Amino acid sequence: RLVFTVSSARLGAEVMVHELAQAGMLGPAPHGTLPVVLAAERLLCCGGLYYQLGRGGFTSLQKCMRGQGPSGLWRLLFAIPLLGEALLRALVLANRAGLLE
Repeated sequence: RLVFTVSSARLGAEVMVHELAQAGMLGPAPHGTLPVVLAAERLLCCGGLYYQLGRGGFTSLQKCMRGQGPSGLWRLLFAIPLLGEALLRALVLANRAGLLE
């Protein structure tokens, strides 16, 4: 579950930085300057982790670690979208690498 929290914050930061760079807000468009992009991505990721874990999320994280988390059915229901997301990311990566052509 901690992996989902970290990947969610990381992915959110990546998407926000990509959109800001495309708009030219992080340096010369379309990509921005690398140090600014990396710094913005790290800051947004840390902010997302703080918001998810530091503001009340730590209590729920402790419950999940002790086994007091959601039941098996809820875990299965939450796993289905995560598997779909992983499949989509793998397809995009394979497409960009030219493996699907």
